[in-house]
Amino acid sequence: MDKPDGGVSGGTGLSRQARRWWAIGGSVLLAALVLVAVFSLGVYVGRQGWGTEAPGMGQMQGPAPPGQQPPAPPVWPQARPALEGMIRSVGPEGILVESPQGARFVRIIPETRFARLTDRGEVEVGREALRPGLPVNVFGPLAPDGRTLTAERIVLLPQR
Repeated sequence: MDKPDGGVSGGTGLSRQARRWWAIGGSVLLAALVLVAVFSLGVYVGRQGWGTEAPGMGQMQGPAPPGQQPPAPPVWPQARPALEGMIRSVGPEGILVESPQGARFVRIIPETRFARLTDRGEVEVGREALRPGLPVNVFGPLAPDGRTLTAERIVLLPQR
């Protein structure tokens, strides 16, 4: 038998409206807990690197066999180049490089090293390898004027 206030006699004493709100609140709480659990699992899986291979695979390797060196890691530049562009002109004190930011003068000092990027990595070359039209990456500090760069290393890139 129904009570005048909308409740049901012989029940828990809660009205139908109150039970509905308790059910909605519980559902929202359950959904929030599931979302937190899924997010935490995603972070854990992301840190473990499970997206590309089985967990732990490739991380633990035994020592190299006696008399054999382990393979060397690939050689990658240690820093981003200060300037990327194409050589516009070569002069006795440096080169003029056309970059997306505009033309920049690159001062060459006796300590400047030159290399050419090949499929086997960087190969040392001499200053005479510099010529207009070659794409380059220049590593070194930028002068306070913001337009002059003192080259520590110039890497000649493959032409396209």
